[in-house]
Amino acid sequence: MTPQELHAAIDVVRGADLPRQAYAYSPGHDVRWTRPENFRPVTGKRRWVKPDPGTGFWTATVTETTQDGRPLRTSWTEWCTAEEFGHYTGLIEVYPDPDARVVRIDTLADLHAVVAAYPTEPACHSALVYPDWVAMAADWDGVFLTEAGQWRTRLPRGGGPDLYGWDCESVLWLQPTYRCGEAT
Repeated sequence: MTPQELHAAIDVVRGADLPRQAYAYSPGHDVRWTRPENFRPVTGKRRWVKPDPGTGFWTATVTETTQDGRPLRTSWTEWCTAEEFGHYTGLIEVYPDPDARVVRIDTLADLHAVVAAYPTEPACHSALVYPDWVAMAADWDGVFLTEAGQWRTRLPRGGGPDLYGWDCESVLWLQPTYRCGEAT
């Protein structure tokens, strides 16, 4: 499947159509790397559900705001609270480039289409094929996993590719096609 065929097979959204996004950080976190000019290109040596740690840029959907409209919570901070995982004290609002091209994964069929367009070789410990994040980065700005998509791709019946470990609605930025607000 070519990138054009993928575009026809699944819902591709523009940055302007994404829900509000923010990046959560913990005390002592160096937030300078969140800036587009410090973007770390996606690598995928592990051929796994996610690109290699520390590459790309992850944001989550804003789920609650303060009275003056600043992000207060995201899907990620809510998951972390529910799972007692991590302690995040600040949010940086992220503003996608309105024309950013983002693949939206809302169903298992969407994930299968992505894998068909960008397959990896199976890792030695598994027969599963996952998206080739590096190849995707050549054609797309990001991947938006919806809340419904997160549940539908978590542990699919019958095996096959999954996105277990994304844990919540989020965007994996494959390119630095966004700008960031100030750290709060």
